[in-house]
Amino acid sequence: MDYKIVVTEDAEADLDRYISYLLFGKKNKQAAKNVLEDFEKTKKI
Repeated sequence: MDYKIVVTEDAEADLDRYISYLLFGKKNKQAAKNVLEDFEKTKKI
């Protein structure tokens, strides 16, 4: 069974805010990279 993944504008904005927090608030590039990689992998499943 196939599924279509839809990423809403709100979800994209949330992701952007979270990545910004990790990069600039926590200064943790590795965590931001991991979150983005996990997000992309999840969309492909």
